[in-house]
Amino acid sequence: MATGFAQRAVHGQAPHLPPGLPVEDAADAVVAALSEGARLVRPGTVAPLEVVR
Repeated sequence: MATGFAQRAVHGQAPHLPPGLPVEDAADAVVAALSEGARLVRPGTVAPLEVVR
């Protein structure tokens, strides 16, 4: 999710992170995946979210 946290390092400089999904899009994707039987929804390496069935 694009929360802005990537630009606010706790200490030092924030690491470079890929852009996140808007919060509403991320929530919709998680709800859809879980309602379709996903066991796990996590940040992906190729796509923003990875769905494990």
